[in-house]
Amino acid sequence: SVKGDYKISVDNYFNSLKMKCMQYKIDYVPVDINKGFEQVLTAYLISRKKFL
Repeated sequence: SVKGDYKISVDNYFNSLKMKCMQYKIDYVPVDINKGFEQVLTAYLISRKKFL
């Protein structure tokens, strides 16, 4: 089905993106854009604070 093929393509794309991020030691953090900018940014800043 078209829906199934699309889902497989999207999953493959994100898996490839995650692997490239790991290869270059880049944090890959999926976010829900419906949560709002403040909540996403706060979670990011808290995670970065651990590295300081």
